[in-house]
Parts: sequence; C-alpha cells; structure tokens
Amino acid sequence: MAGDLIRWFKDINKKHVQRVGKKCVSLAELARAGIQVPPGFALTIKANERMMRETSLGEKIRQYLGRFEKRSLKNYSDSEKAGNHIIQMMKGIKLPEDIRSELLKSYEKLCEVSGIPNVPVSVRSSGPVSHPGLFDTYLNVQGKAELEQKVVACWSSVFAPRAIANRAQQGRSIEKEYIGVVILQMVNARSAGVLFSVNPITGNLNEIVVEGSWGLGESVVQASVAPDRFTIDKRTLEVKEKVINEKLKEVILTSQGTVVEPVSLERQAISCLNDDEIRELVRLAKIVEIHYGGIPQDVEWAISADYPFPENVFFLQTRSVVGVKWESKYLDKPAGKSPADHIADLMIERLIG
Repeated sequence: MAGDLIRWFKDINKKHVQRVGKKCVSLAELARAGIQVPPGFALTIKANERMMRETSLGEKIRQYLGRFEKRSLKNYSDSEKAGNHIIQMMKGIKLPEDIRSELLKSYEKLCEVSGIPNVPVSVRSSGPVSHPGLFDTYLNVQGKAELEQKVVACWSSVFAPRAIANRAQQGRSIEKEYIGVVILQMVNARSAGVLFSVNPITGNLNEIVVEGSWGLGESVVQASVAPDRFTIDKRTLEVKEKVINEKLKEVILTSQGTVVEPVSLERQAISCLNDDEIRELVRLAKIVEIHYGGIPQDVEWAISADYPFPENVFFLQTRSVVGVKWESKYLDKPAGKSPADHIADLMIERLIG
C-alpha cells in the first residue's frame, strides 16, 4: 500500500512520529496550524526498514560490524573505518521496485502541484528521535535519478562515522537506525534564518528573537555568518532592538545545487528583513506557539524571492526550544500553580495530546 511507503503532509499528524519521524510531523503540524510550508511528502520509516531487509543490506551490515568490538566504535578511528566501508556498500544499491515506483510517482505529483518540471527539492532525514546535524541533508535536488540517489545517500548517513560513534557512546544499537525522509520543494530564499518564541538569552517569554541573513538558511544554522538579530515584543509586535551585522557571503541555488557566493556590497550592511516581514514572522510564530500548547518554539523560516509579501513567508521546521531557562515572571500560568508544574503540564499535554 502506498500509505505504508509515502505520506503527504495532509495525511500526517502528531501520532505519526514512529511512521515518518519528527521533522515530517513538524511540517504537517505547521500546515495544520495554518502556516505556509513548501509542498512535499514523506518517505516513511517503513520504507527504510524494507529496503534494508529486502536488499539484504541490513544483514550484511550486521555481519560486517560484528568484526568490531562495540566499545572500539566509540572512537572515531574505528567508526570512521566502519562508516566509510558501509557507505560504499550502500552507494550502488537499487531501491526495491515498489518503493522506487511510489517515490517517483510522488515526485511527479509534486512537479504537477508546483507547476515546475523536475522541481528542485530538499532531501532531509526525519527520525523518530531528533539528532540535529547528525544525518545528511541535500539541497536543490532535481529530477528522478538524482532524487533516488539522494534518498539512498540520506539513509546511508545513518552509518556515517559520527552517527556510528554517537550510537556506540549512547549504548544504542549500532547495526541499525531507521529514519524517514522528507522531500520538500525548495524555497528560492532571498533571506532565511531562525526565530525563537522566547528570548534565548534572558528567558523572557514576552519577547521573540529573529535571526537571519541573505540567501538560504544554512549559513545561519551552521553559524558561518554573523546574522542580523531582531528582538520583538510578542504582545505589541514592536521591534525593540535591531542588530544589523555585516553579511559577507550567502548560500544560493544554482543549476548545479547550492554555492556560497559573496554578498553584493550594497546589501552587506543592510537588514535582510523589512519591518512588515519581521511582524509577519512574529505573528506566525505566536500561532505556532499556541498550536503547541504554549511551549516556546525554535523555528526555521525563509523569505522567497519568487512571491510578493506575505505569500513569500515560509516556515520550514519547528521544534521545542531547549537549553533555555524560562523566567517564571513571564509565564502565563493558572492561579495556584507553580511555574515548574505549569511547564510540566504543557509538556505532557503536547506529548500525549
């Protein structure tokens, strides 16, 4: 059945984390909240399991890793040797025919929806447990042949040296880790970045902090540029502080994928966002935070160069903010309930809701 292998965002909800992974569920929930996300679909975790089983790759990898002591794979030298060998094993693999057929039919449908032949897409991992930055992402993938290749490469990154070492260090199964893959139409980003619906420095829940730069968001996410930073009052939408940094390079789309190019001199020291775009990002962030039961969110966003405002504002992912201590005086909590209890209640509500 196609539903076992492919899921479109409209058919995904928060109960499907074990089927398609957290990133796919995040995109589906954003769309359900009325937020504009690029069109796309998920290749399920079951598809990954079946590929490994039906090609006998899973068993071959298990036997190969049996040559190593598990404790030795905590060290990068052994995990590098094992990982590079396994990735070579997977390079020439052919997808089972039904998986390949459903993947390429879904890509054809995405081309029809977008009105773009060989529509450029991103190919991203989507596991049931988040491992930010651990698995590979491929941008501006175009055409059926390249899509098939990058899906296999995305699955292969589960056996990258850093991923093997991570599982060994955490005492998890080294031989297998199954992930979903999200295939998402690329946004031709004029500017992109991240936002936090809580001030990540002060813990102020009444402030939203937006960071961005020119081009695709990879330069901000990977901290390769000093982004512009805007601090906004969540209630009034007043921009309380602007820090405009010198932005010397940007990641842009080309026919060959993505490239890093110098930012033109006239754009280096000007804001990558105008005031209307900042307010729209904040307005949408508040909607997402409410959708997630008041839990502060860490959002990836992009401003498309191809559409007029506000149709040019896209959200690409959201996750709960981690590593920030929220100040209790900013919590809108029920009377008689401690801040800690209120936060715990919100987290439980999100997990079981």
